[in-house]
Amino acid sequence: MPMLTEHTISDAKSRRSYKLKVENEGDGLSLHLPGFGTRDMEPGAGPVIFLEFENGEPILRVWADITTEEPTHKISLERASESRRLPD
Repeated sequence: MPMLTEHTISDAKSRRSYKLKVENEGDGLSLHLPGFGTRDMEPGAGPVIFLEFENGEPILRVWADITTEEPTHKISLERASESRRLPD
């Protein structure tokens, strides 16, 4: 059963607050932004960011264009691994 949590964050410039929803879907985390969505979901229901693991590699999928069905960006976070940190 998916678990949904709500969070409030502030815009760094305008100081306006936004309520976001994070949903644990078991195979990844979905981030729902108010007023944004995906093509094939009901208004307000589609997550625009999804974080998952693919063969042990963290992958961030982003739907930056509501007119497309598939994610517009697939970002591997593999190179952000702490094991790649360079010594000071």
